[in-house]
Amino acid sequence: QRSPPKMIICLGPICFPVWHLIPIIIYLFSKSKNWFYHLMGWPIPVEEEKKEKVEEIEDEKGSSVVNGEKTEGESELRRRKVIGGVSKIESVEQWRKLKQESEADGTPLVVDFTASWCKPCKKIAPFFAELSQKYPGNFVSVDVDEMDEIAGEAKAVSLPMFQVYKGGKMVKSLTGAFEKDLEQMIKAEC
Repeated sequence: QRSPPKMIICLGPICFPVWHLIPIIIYLFSKSKNWFYHLMGWPIPVEEEKKEKVEEIEDEKGSSVVNGEKTEGESELRRRKVIGGVSKIESVEQWRKLKQESEADGTPLVVDFTASWCKPCKKIAPFFAELSQKYPGNFVSVDVDEMDEIAGEAKAVSLPMFQVYKGGKMVKSLTGAFEKDLEQMIKAEC
């Protein structure tokens, strides 16, 4: 009597059952969805939770919450010029608004593309925060896992990646956790 075929795939010295591919395929599909939307030029649907966060942060008067403090009628960019620090981008709308304000004012927008799992990103984050206090400009941080549309638009493929925007366009980019190179780039552009 013949035994049923075994559904095993071997890649070099490693063999595993075919059904172990299912989670990998699901993961790749979830990541490729945003890439496909971007490729087709379609807007990426915003999840309801993210919409609620944006509505909580900005009310109808135009007030916003910056570092836990409510500011009436001030844009986040104007507020940050006074206090310094690094803001976390939490929505695509916030990203576009900051780019527009930066373009209108001529203020450089310095972006740190990071991820929670990236050790070099975590290592250089305090230094990036120091630079935000030292140099003028708007310093922001983008988590590429949460804001993959922004990461795709900015072509952030290696981490950590730092970019400087002026006039709404990217003028300088640096990949890697190199403190000296990062400070030189920011000093030259800000």
